[in-house]
Amino acid sequence: MKAVLFRQHGGAEVLEYTDFPAPEPKKLKPVIDRTYPLKDAAPAQERLWRNENFGKITLDIY
Repeated sequence: MKAVLFRQHGGAEVLEYTDFPAPEPKKLKPVIDRTYPLKDAAPAQERLWRNENFGKITLDIY
């Protein structure tokens, strides 16, 4: 498996290419910063724009 590490903020920049073994199934877990109800999508997007999140921001649609 190949990995490409890059910087997102201020434009994409490739930092490194590397080889590593594939992870075992169901061993990777995404980092969730916060979950917002769909009606609060605007504050969630503002949090993204201010770079206050560490991980993913998700919207609950139910």
